[in-house]
Amino acid sequence: MNLRLIGVAFAVTAGLAPSQTETALRQAFDVASIKPGHMAHAGGEGSGRESVAISPNGVTLNNASLSFCLQWAWNVRFYQVSGPGELTLERYDIVAKAAKPSGKEQLMTMMQALLADRFSVRVHRETRTMPVYELVARPKAPKLRKSTTEQNTGMSVVNGSFVFHRVTMSEFAERLSDFSALDRPVLDKTGLEGVFDITLTSAAIAMRE
Repeated sequence: MNLRLIGVAFAVTAGLAPSQTETALRQAFDVASIKPGHMAHAGGEGSGRESVAISPNGVTLNNASLSFCLQWAWNVRFYQVSGPGELTLERYDIVAKAAKPSGKEQLMTMMQALLADRFSVRVHRETRTMPVYELVARPKAPKLRKSTTEQNTGMSVVNGSFVFHRVTMSEFAERLSDFSALDRPVLDKTGLEGVFDITLTSAAIAMRE
């Protein structure tokens, strides 16, 4: 599969690539705080979990590696980020506030500028061929159960199993791509349409943290 990647380098001088500079000057956070991630330093269960919360007024990233920040800012998956080990070694708590209400795309552009300014990262894009897993439907395999509930699409953990609610096969494949036991993206090649309730019972599978 040919996949578009984001390559990351640490530059000596902070700043964005020339094509990004004008946009960044127009769209920058009013104030931003970056501190060492408290969860990672505390250790224990959940210490590797990363999260992002957005509102019209800004973005908050908790326990986030630089790789996670880049994934959010450029709207890519973990396997589309390539760079030095520093991208995953340290964790940060970032609170960034916008001067006025802003949409998600504006906030993403502001985060790109913030990462360039505070961490001196430069980004370039390239296309590489990489291996993938394909999710396929076998003719004699047990039938999947189509969802009959009205609850929102999502995933929960029940008695050690991962339960997916009202997911399309494409959404299911994307979720599987986030499991730490899998080292490459999962593509939906089932050809199945509709929404399903799916339960994974393997205790060996864990979400990527």
